[in-house]
Amino acid sequence: LFEALAKHLQPGSGTPAALSDEDPMLEARQIFIEGLAEKIENLVNQLMAQDWEAMKGVIHTLKGNGGTFGYPELTRQARAIEDHLKASDFDPIEAMMAELAELIAEIQTGELAPSDSP
Repeated sequence: LFEALAKHLQPGSGTPAALSDEDPMLEARQIFIEGLAEKIENLVNQLMAQDWEAMKGVIHTLKGNGGTFGYPELTRQARAIEDHLKASDFDPIEAMMAELAELIAEIQTGELAPSDSP
């Protein structure tokens, strides 16, 4: 997980160039993307502390935001993690978080484009 984070996530690692300052939804998407590094950092800290309740809240928010901003892959991964957290099945969480970190890195770099227009 930490290798994936170090490889893919850099604070302020930019946002896709296609974003426009003129559309409020695009601006909101940009703010969302800019906040992803902090969210994954918080999730990693919560994972290390085994603070499952705090993780549930952040993951739930990511699940909804993924749909709002056109990233169904993010929603699916967050939903899968949330399901394991709700079931108190914590063993696969670290590997799932590594996958989430990779998705977030792809969103940040623009490699993973939103699936729809906001």
